Amino acid sequence: MSQAWVISFQRKAKAWEIWKQRNGYIFRNKIPSFQAWKTCFIDTIKWQLLRCKESEHSVVLAWLDSI
Repeated sequence: MSQAWVISFQRKAKAWEIWKQRNGYIFRNKIPSFQAWKTCFIDTIKWQLLRCKESEHSVVLAWLDSI
């Protein structure tokens, strides 16, 4: 997995979760919060681990634990 791909994916996942927070506010009257965004972002990254090689899982999980 290249560094450029990882950075690109992180940016897309962050933007996607911000968009979901916005939609929750507009359509479901949910108050957006950083904690909710962070939780959803981490869940999204964990789901994407299914697309990665097993050897790369530990690196990604260690990164997630650090944020």
